[in-house]
Amino acid sequence: MLKDCLEIFNEQLEQTEQLCGDGDHLILDTYVPADGDYLIVHKDGKVEKCTVMMDKKTRTVQTDWDEASDAYYQLKFYDYHSRLVSMDKPQDPKKVIHSNNYCAFWVKWESFENGKMDMQALDRYFDVLKNPAEKYKKPQDRKMYDYILDQVGEVDQEKLEQHRDWLKEHLFCLDELGLNLKKKNYLKVFFEEEESLYTKEEQRYLVTKIFNKNDYNMELDDQILGLPNDNLGLNAKKPFLENKTRKVTIPYMITTQEALQQRKFFDYLMNQANLGCMNIFFDYEKKINLSIKDYMLLFKFIHVKGFLSKYYDQYICIMQSAPKEFKQFIKMKINEEQDQLNKKTLKLLIKKAKKESAITK
Repeated sequence: MLKDCLEIFNEQLEQTEQLCGDGDHLILDTYVPADGDYLIVHKDGKVEKCTVMMDKKTRTVQTDWDEASDAYYQLKFYDYHSRLVSMDKPQDPKKVIHSNNYCAFWVKWESFENGKMDMQALDRYFDVLKNPAEKYKKPQDRKMYDYILDQVGEVDQEKLEQHRDWLKEHLFCLDELGLNLKKKNYLKVFFEEEESLYTKEEQRYLVTKIFNKNDYNMELDDQILGLPNDNLGLNAKKPFLENKTRKVTIPYMITTQEALQQRKFFDYLMNQANLGCMNIFFDYEKKINLSIKDYMLLFKFIHVKGFLSKYYDQYICIMQSAPKEFKQFIKMKINEEQDQLNKKTLKLLIKKAKKESAITK
């Protein structure tokens, strides 16, 4: 089922790219940055501030900037491409700093209060980014880094040191800049750079962390295959997830490029969940639809619940070969239930439909 949905999602990405030149607009247009204060440090030294807060009841974003403006879209671009895969895969060994590259700097305000965010933590973060190869001691991890190094090249040491120096000078005295910071949840600092630099440095980090564990990786026809990190976990404590009767016991392996595309798909689903859209439909016309009203005969139905990496329920609602009476029954019930359709309701509907179908026969 996941591959069916990915096929439709990839077509939507291609259509978006044809319309606006960048398929990632499909994701970024609905991307919601985390609550906090955002600083953009421009090349001329000017600093702009934007505070972002999500109203948890209405699921609407409150921000200093116009959400339709180019400046806010640029902020979302910087933010999206500076994320960690998870807090289990940080750049900072002590997990105080939560960004993934030297053009961005994320830290929670509480880390200033409890003393975790200090000059030592700042240097620790930039030292890792300065010599990224040194952190990859295992052969499989190093192989993944060498793989992406051939594509993105070496780190720009001059820019890295410029960003380090600015933070050392201003990070601990931001009030002097007169920015009226709310100081809730996150402080995120972004340095104005080319978008290509952000995506390149994201790839340097992401490709080495995109799989569940690089120890499971295999090489086949000059491609690296691994266990994806989305909605699937495998470790020594979960041996029952392995396919013990196969020579290769890893249950599911995909290429690096497929893993990157799959991550975009889960990012898109999480965006919808953050905006309060929990039910997402994929139909036979290769479309993604967020409303029950428009498409009654559904192909795939995904219910997004909480953190997608841990909770992700999926069902096949109506198969193409289903009896006519079954389709009509589901269509009628969906009209009645609409937004309250959930897993429990769906099981009851299928059970009732089968009973009615048996009676009519």
